[in-house]
Amino acid sequence: MCFPGCSINLIGCDFIGNETDHTSGAICVNANVQMSNCRFSNFKQGGLHLISKKANRVVIQNCHIFNCSLVGIYLQGVNSEPQILRCLLNHISGPGIKVQRGNKAKIQLCDIMECTIGIQAVSSDPDIIMNKVNKNKENGILIMTKNSLRSDAVIRYNWVQQNLQNGILIQGEENYTRIEKNHHISQNRKAGIMAKDSAQIKILNNQVFSNYGQGILLVDTASGYIEKNEIYMNYKANIAYGGNNSADTVILNNLIYSSRSEGIFCIETGFSWIKHNDIYDNSDGIIIFDSSNHISNNQIHENQRTGIICSGSSFPQIEQNQIFGNNQTGITVRDNSKILARENKLFANFYQ
Repeated sequence: MCFPGCSINLIGCDFIGNETDHTSGAICVNANVQMSNCRFSNFKQGGLHLISKKANRVVIQNCHIFNCSLVGIYLQGVNSEPQILRCLLNHISGPGIKVQRGNKAKIQLCDIMECTIGIQAVSSDPDIIMNKVNKNKENGILIMTKNSLRSDAVIRYNWVQQNLQNGILIQGEENYTRIEKNHHISQNRKAGIMAKDSAQIKILNNQVFSNYGQGILLVDTASGYIEKNEIYMNYKANIAYGGNNSADTVILNNLIYSSRSEGIFCIETGFSWIKHNDIYDNSDGIIIFDSSNHISNNQIHENQRTGIICSGSSFPQIEQNQIFGNNQTGITVRDNSKILARENKLFANFYQ
């Protein structure tokens, strides 16, 4: 236990709890803390609880936290900036790392695996950079807000793989998480990236592939700005979105290919924009249902069935696209849909 105003430096220590008592490895309140090459195991109330102020220096590096319950590392304190560097967290019955309200933690170069949730942040602004978040029992990374308290988390250069639910889940109002330049968001049991409950996110320059659900999924009242990603080989749609607020979604300059289902699936998406994408080798290129998308300047080609399907009561504007080489139809319009199509180039489809 470290009290306010204290300073502690631990190097190469081994802390072991037990199977019966509800104990924690360390509780530090408003103290300066540096830990290096320490091990924490078998604590029923969490490995480390770190509560700090902005003026405190908190650095946890090269530590191993395992076989704990409740949480691996718990970070609390408005505007404080603790650093969690090169740590290994595994077999935690709870979040590997939990970041609480207003905290600006830097989590970098950590391996987090086989926890309930890899990293969980609640109405906070962590920088989550160059970590491996693999094989967790629920979501790999969960960023959520409560009581409309804002989150501006940054998720960058991570490998998020083989988690049993979503790779990255973003939820809650006033959630403006930025997901960029992650090399591998793959092989997660549900979606690679999912947003819901009024989250407004940016997804930039990622590789999202081989997830068993959708590559990117925006549901309920979520929206997203999706640019310059490579999204491919997901078992369901590479991108799927719809519902209230989805009219604010922009899909721009992405490579979208080789899905067993749709390249892009839209349902009740209002006037959202799909522009300058390369969409190919999916089952269908774009399917829209009850939507009025603006689809322009895309290359939609060599899909197994149709380039664009407009169904339900859809009224899209389709212009200046190149739609070619699809095995069935370039554009299919059915049900009560009506389209405005102009300046498109349709060629080499079985039916134009």
